[in-house]
Amino acid sequence: MNSNQRQPKHLLPGQRVSSSVGPLIPNPDPSKKRKHCSWVYGNVIEEAANRKYKVQFDDRGIHVVASNILHLEQASASLPLSVRLPPLPLISQERGE
Repeated sequence: MNSNQRQPKHLLPGQRVSSSVGPLIPNPDPSKKRKHCSWVYGNVIEEAANRKYKVQFDDRGIHVVASNILHLEQASASLPLSVRLPPLPLISQERGE
């Protein structure tokens, strides 16, 4: 690998990601005709091939997506307020203090 190349992303199953692979939406700028894909969030299911991952998006779609268009997100990104993540244990509780 050359010094000017970046190391490829290595994602793990269950990580929260986002990408613009959703359905086409009209361009917000009315002077342009080109449509854009909507931004969707999802979770990595498994590695499908070299630098490609199978992702289940929140709109129930499962797609094989290249790692270079996936953005790593926080675990709570784009979750509705009714869905709560379990609280993380405090460091003092892990130590047994």
